Amino acid sequence: MSPRSWIGRTLSRAWATALAGLALALSGSAAPALAADATVSNMSNGAMAHMPGHMYMTTLRPLAAGDRQKADALVVRAKAAMAPYQDYRKALSDGYEIFLPNVPQTQYHFTK
Repeated sequence: MSPRSWIGRTLSRAWATALAGLALALSGSAAPALAADATVSNMSNGAMAHMPGHMYMTTLRPLAAGDRQKADALVVRAKAAMAPYQDYRKALSDGYEIFLPNVPQTQYHFTK
């Protein structure tokens, strides 16, 4: 598999995992402890397992009025912002560069 096709697939999976974890963590439909466990589980299912300490998930606070609406609005904005970049070549054409492209990575980051 070429590194570039692998990058695109990895980026799509990473965004989907991040959005799913965010939506679950901020939704009122699951208990906060369950949401935190699911978020951590999504990020430690192998995609981020090699990076202990890279991210620290804090304890969730109780939901406040308007939290669900804020989370829903955030997910809508995040999906809209990410939509053009389902194909990593769009990021390249928009001037983003692959960070450390010559270093084999499980997940590639783009910088501008």
